Parts: sequence; structure tokens; C-alpha cells
Amino acid sequence: MKETTGKVVKQRGIKMLFPALAMMLGILLSIGVGASASAAKKVWVQTSGTEYSYLDGKWVKSCESKTTYDKKGRGTVYEYKYFDGIMTLIAANGKEYFDIKSHKNVYTFNKKNRIKQNIEYVNGKKIGSTTYKYDSKGNIKKSVYKSKGSKNVTTTYKYVYKKKVIVKKTEKYSSGNSRIEEYTNKGVLKKSTFKSSGYSDTYTYDSKGRIVKNETKYGNTLSTTIYEYEKTSDGKIKQWATTTSDSGSSVPRHLVSEEKTDKNGNVTERINYYQWENTDEKGNVVTETVPSSKYVYKYKRVPKYTVK
Repeated sequence: MKETTGKVVKQRGIKMLFPALAMMLGILLSIGVGASASAAKKVWVQTSGTEYSYLDGKWVKSCESKTTYDKKGRGTVYEYKYFDGIMTLIAANGKEYFDIKSHKNVYTFNKKNRIKQNIEYVNGKKIGSTTYKYDSKGNIKKSVYKSKGSKNVTTTYKYVYKKKVIVKKTEKYSSGNSRIEEYTNKGVLKKSTFKSSGYSDTYTYDSKGRIVKNETKYGNTLSTTIYEYEKTSDGKIKQWATTTSDSGSSVPRHLVSEEKTDKNGNVTERINYYQWENTDEKGNVVTETVPSSKYVYKYKRVPKYTVK
């Protein structure tokens, strides 16, 4: 189980329902890592997102997100609403919250514009808060998650530099679990490994930030998924995913994405389709295409603030 504040998962499996959640929280938490920008500049930011699942031949809304920015361009409130009634949230202390209808993170900042505290709410009720401390380079060196009635969860961070660029980050949790992230000399994430007792989960990325390999190990059982990407003649991106494990290999699965962008290059809509290729009784290759998910995004420009 990952030690991450506010991880929202489906009861069908441990995975993020809303990709924007991971993206926005990742961007927010990276703001204190030696960043610097001109306050006069403005940048495009995502203010809302809606996810739809394809059920019974139609698109059904499953999640909405909304981000509030202050006058300095800082994301201060991240709100999520869920509509399918099967959501579970695993807090940083491992406690599970079921039947999640809403999830909110409220951030405060210190005088150097770094995140000072994250207060977390589920269904309108406060469940805990995380405070952050930084090293001399502006990187998070320690975070403490507090929740009434449970022990504090402390996470320590260590960094390895190469020519002033972070090439390795190690997170150690008070539970004994850990996460190691490896970066290229240009600071691009290339590998991430989470470890706990009897379990490990490793993701490997290409230069474009796309997952190319996922290895999950429970005890002595290893499952490996290989991802390959192809750009079709009509501009779509096709992802091939093949999983092998002790029980054998899966049928190669394709994930095809269609994207729409606005005049500023922001992705306003993304539709994902799953494809399987099988052979019929006559030996012909038959491709089955099934709509999977759709995402609609909205943006606005805000000041790009300075982290001191």
C-alpha cells in the first residue's frame, strides 16, 4: 500500500481514477524544489476537469475536479467530486475511507512561497494535515502527516545531485516503506520504485515521460507489463500493453488516445479506447474497439509566481 496522502482508488483495484489528480498534486508538490520564475509572467493552468466512463453505450460522468488559484497564481484549493459511489481513499496513515463523494486539499504557503501545510477533507470532514520542511536548496526534506486518533506519519527525503541537477530522490516513511525516484541528467523522471514488506512496484519511463515498463512483485510472484507507443497516420497515439506473469502472458492490449487542443496548445479533450486483436476460427485477425474513458479540461492564465 502506497504511503501517499489522499490517494483515491477504485475498490476494483488500486489505481487513480482521475489522472489530473496525480498531475496537479505532483506539480504542486514540486513547487518547493529549487524553482524560480518571474512574477510578471503568466502561464496556462488547468482550472477544472471532468472524467466520463463509457457505460451501456453512453458517456457517464464519474468525476469532476476544480482548482482555485490566488492572486499570486498559487493553487490553494483542489476539490474533487465523485459520482459512481465506489471510491475509496487511502490516507497517508493507511486508513481507508469508503464511499467517497468529495475530496479536498487546502494548501497554505510560507513566506518563501513554498507549501507549508496541506489540510485534507473527505466528504466535508477534516481527516488530517501534512506539514512540510525544506532544505537550504528549497527541496522538501521532511513531511509529517497528522490525523486525530492515529500516530503521525513522518517522511524524510534525501537527494543525489549531478552537476546541480537532482538525479535521485529517496523517500523513507516511518512505517518502513520507501520510494526511490531516478532522474536523467536533465531532471526527467526515468524510474520510480515503491517498496514495502513483501511488495514492490517499479515504473520505468521514456524521455517523453511515458511509462514503458511496470514491474510488480508480491512475494516471489512477478508481473511485468511492457508498453509500446505508435503514432497512427491520422495522428492518434496508440499504446500497446502486454503483461506477463507466473500465470502466463496476456493478449496484447492497445490503448488508443484521441486528443483535441485549443489554439494555445492546451489539451481540452482526451478520449481513450481499448483495442484487442484476436484470431477468429478462419484465422483472420479481428480487432475489437471499446471506448474506455473521456476527459474534458478547462484552463485560464495566472501569474507564474516566484519561489524564493
